[in-house]
Amino acid sequence: MKFIALIINLLLFFQLVGQTGDGIILVTIDNENITKEEFVKVYNKNNSKSLSDNKDSLKIQLGQFINFKLKVLEAKDKGMDKTREFISELSEYKQQLAKPFLFDNTSFENLSFEAYQRTKHEVRASHILVRINEFASPEDTLAAYKKAVHLKSRIINGESFKDVASKTSDDPSAVRNGGDLWYVKAFQTPYKFENYLYNGVINKISAPIRTKYGYHIIKITDKRPNPGKLKVAHIMVSVSPKKDSLQIDKAKLRIDSIYQMATQGVDFAELALKYSEDKGTAANKGELPWFGTGGMSHEFENAAINLNRNGNISKPVLSQYGWHIIKKISRQAVPNYEQMQDQIKKMVSNSDRYDICVQNMIKRVQRENNFLENKELDIFYLAVDSTIFEGKWKLPEFIELEPILFVIGDKKYSKYDFAKHLEENQRKMFPIPIKNYVNQQYDEFKNKKIIDFEFNSLSNKNTKYKNMVNEFHDGILLFEIMEKEIWEKAKNDTLGLKQFYKKNLDKYNKFYSADISIFNFGTDTDVKKLKKDFEKYKKKGLNDSLVSLKIKETIDNEFLFIKRFVADENNNNAFKRVVAQLKSGEISSKQKTIIFEEYYNMVYLNTPIAKTKKSWKEYKGILISDYQDYLDNKWIKELRLKHKITIHPKALKSMF
Repeated sequence: MKFIALIINLLLFFQLVGQTGDGIILVTIDNENITKEEFVKVYNKNNSKSLSDNKDSLKIQLGQFINFKLKVLEAKDKGMDKTREFISELSEYKQQLAKPFLFDNTSFENLSFEAYQRTKHEVRASHILVRINEFASPEDTLAAYKKAVHLKSRIINGESFKDVASKTSDDPSAVRNGGDLWYVKAFQTPYKFENYLYNGVINKISAPIRTKYGYHIIKITDKRPNPGKLKVAHIMVSVSPKKDSLQIDKAKLRIDSIYQMATQGVDFAELALKYSEDKGTAANKGELPWFGTGGMSHEFENAAINLNRNGNISKPVLSQYGWHIIKKISRQAVPNYEQMQDQIKKMVSNSDRYDICVQNMIKRVQRENNFLENKELDIFYLAVDSTIFEGKWKLPEFIELEPILFVIGDKKYSKYDFAKHLEENQRKMFPIPIKNYVNQQYDEFKNKKIIDFEFNSLSNKNTKYKNMVNEFHDGILLFEIMEKEIWEKAKNDTLGLKQFYKKNLDKYNKFYSADISIFNFGTDTDVKKLKKDFEKYKKKGLNDSLVSLKIKETIDNEFLFIKRFVADENNNNAFKRVVAQLKSGEISSKQKTIIFEEYYNMVYLNTPIAKTKKSWKEYKGILISDYQDYLDNKWIKELRLKHKITIHPKALKSMF
């Protein structure tokens, strides 16, 4: 994606908004007419003042608009809108731009706000998974469901959830955690699973809930407000992973003594540096990075969350790593919706929630465009075989594939179209029942064609979308032609840059510079004596440091040598004042010692003041920018000579 921000900024100023062609013609470029209404919309989009109050601005912007149109026209003349790269890039932009117009915005907004509301709370739950492929046969699906129901009945009849989960769940972590997922938030589980978490009752065992992973039996064990992000420091006494009770007790005695010191006022940072066995944090006052739920061990996390005030210190806590005492430093609450909505909406777009918006859109398009379906797939159940899961299936030639499967608007899709979809989209995958695979692929094919139909109809149905596409179309062309004709030329034309520099020497080498030494003197210094003694020692050829020492003895006051360097009036205030005095005639060009009593400093000119002389390379950055402007202005003049431009005076006058 090429500098999209630049394109948008250019287009906010230049691009036409809604070419109707019905209004009064304001400008004609060759055979292309631009209406008054079109330009007024552009003007109003970028100006707070009315046309009648801003006549000069109108003429400037009309001129800039014409320049823009000329550049886009030149890009078209060069065939830039026919290249594969341009077509691909515009297609990508069109798809991005289409999303808000295609999909059910109300559903999207509701899902986004619901997700935000859920981020304010966390739910602790345990689950048992009976794994089943989402495209499994009805027989396998029924068997998995019955197994899930049976496991639920075992729990209802008295077995502990933890025992049943650890022995039967297809979630590998259940052996270790007994199915306990700890505290989870929105987006961390499939949407159907999440809905039960936020709507279910604590300690009630759910009916089997189907997700793409299989059937889940869920038990909610707690709900709490989201603690947000925590910042803490800790001191740790480590315990070996193969810990025994003796080692744990020994470490506990040590952490207890550190805890006593911490609660009696000894600085926590000093204790961390001296005693903590977490060497990664000990030297940094024991501070850990910000973390949220799931960022630390459960024991550590709970202890940190339960610290109410900043500065509070927890009692010793045992984790899998050892004993800790924790000091709360700060907490960041969950941001408000305005702060989080962009992030939330992006997450909704990339989650299974978005399927709801897509399905709503598909139903709407079907309803609005006389969708008719003849879902007859028996021939495919017979023709498709296991080679399709190896990516090797070929469409049989003898099969009758003429009948229509469905119609949307004026588009008809036959069995042959679906067969080509199967052939072109096959890939290596784990085999599933052929009938399930065909049904799944048919739904995917049908939905894609419905979405494509709406997408391709969008420009005719939605003027706003059409205008946005036009903006990007011309914006990409503008970028391409500017890069080729101006930006790349200016960057790579070394000879042109040198010649441009020579023609504009006064513009770049316009500042004064000199080799100077700066000194500071104390208050109540006899300035006349200082100047007299200073010049006497300078004539003897003493360096600045020695002069400084001698002067301090003679004037009996502070006199410091600060530094010697080549100063430019742009980068040193003291020298800037010297140049100002020279230009105003307060000092002569031969004067070497200049004193500024109000600033208690003195400047000595080791070399005369002269115009700065630098090579073109030292100005290369600003030189390229100026050279681009020069090339652009030259190019615009050429384009204006190449094309016939007519501004219709009556239309222009009518805008006032």
